[in-house]
Formats: sequence, structure tokens, C-alpha cells
Amino acid sequence: MKDRVFIDGKKYILNIILKDKKHSSGKYNNGVFTLNLSSNISKKERERHINGLLKKLSKNIFKINPLDHLFEKKIMVRKIGYEKYFLGEICLSNEVCYKVYFKRSSLQSITYKKNKDIIIYSSYRNNIEYKNLYTKNIFKYISRDQNHYIENIIDTLNKKFFNKKINKVKLKYTTSVWGSCTSKNNINISIKLLFLPFPLLEYVCIHELAHLIERNHSKKFWDIVENIIPDYKEKEKMLKNY
Repeated sequence: MKDRVFIDGKKYILNIILKDKKHSSGKYNNGVFTLNLSSNISKKERERHINGLLKKLSKNIFKINPLDHLFEKKIMVRKIGYEKYFLGEICLSNEVCYKVYFKRSSLQSITYKKNKDIIIYSSYRNNIEYKNLYTKNIFKYISRDQNHYIENIIDTLNKKFFNKKINKVKLKYTTSVWGSCTSKNNINISIKLLFLPFPLLEYVCIHELAHLIERNHSKKFWDIVENIIPDYKEKEKMLKNY
């Protein structure tokens, strides 16, 4: 049984399969939610299972990806010269913007200009294909270009609240964590935080700096964080929404 479902204003295909099984399960792939439901449950119970599975799958799948809008269909709205298209701009919360272009080429590559232009060279015509191919590399470029920005934030917060020795600070392309602090006092911050409100970026920086004192998430650790950011629990909830 196929249907349609709207999540955050976007339409997805909902494929429901009834099986002679005890537990319900589901998966998401390329715009389609496939839910395997028990045929032995009531309609009311089935609705509850559907809502629960969609909520769980959506939370795990729709992670923040600020580049998504660049690769939607018909996004090549402006042609510049021969086989060169303007895809759009990537703008960070610190008001720095990067212009992204696509140029047809038999060679697969990506170049970065000092004026913050990013040019994708590819023979791929399918938007999804080159999105998957180059998203990570685009993030890596922005990370390198913005690393000084995050270094300054970490340095300022460290001098103000901690005064601890830091080895390295690095912006990284991550998919499962907002930040980390290693045993060698290396602090890593997710590039995706540069697309969120500054108070959330600041909170993650303080969170990781607090690990220079307490390596685990003990009560002492959270006391340190709370002393600096009293509403840290609210910041945690906000991050989970992203």
C-alpha cells in the first residue's frame, strides 16, 4: 500500500507492507519510507506504529545539510558562458558566503578561488550524483577557509573561562557529532555548526573546552558547563532538533 506523507513541508512516498510478524520495522531510501507492519495489530495500533517509525526514521535521517538547496531540481537557474552554471550561495552564520558553480567536464574535480568561488567540474547530469560526490569536499574547503574563525572563538573562550593548554583546533566535516576533545588536547568542531545560531556554536566550544578538565560526562563536568552556561540543557535540546 503506497501513500504520501509530509515531513517539514516536504512530500515523501510512504510504502506500507503488512507481514505476519510480531514487531514493526522501517527504513528510508531515496525519498521513500518503507514500513513493515504486523498484520495482527488493530488499525489504531497500526497508526501508532506508523507515527512512531516515521518519527524515529526522520530524526536519524534528516540531519542538517546546508548544501541541500544547491542540488534541488532545476537549481541551475543561470547559465554563465559555455556550459557553466551558477548553483547558488552557501552563507554561514558569520555572514561569510561562498558562490558555487557547476561546469560540464569529462574530468571530475573541484577548485577553490580566493574570492570564495567554488567550481565543480563533472560530467554527471544527475544532480543527486554530483551532490553525493562533492558535498564532502565542499565542506572540507569551507572548513579550511574558516578554521581561523573557530580558532579565535576557542582561544577567547579558553582565556576567559579555562586557561588550559590546547594543542590544535580544527573544523571538521562530521556526520554524527558536533565536537570532540582528544586526549592530546586537540579540539574538533563540526563545520555544520557555522550554519546554526552563534549561541549553539559557543555552547559546543565551551562543552569541548570543559573536557580539558573533565574527560567524561560526570556530574563535575556538567557543573563546570552549567557554571558558564546555566541554560546548557536547553542548548542540548536545540542541537538535537538539528
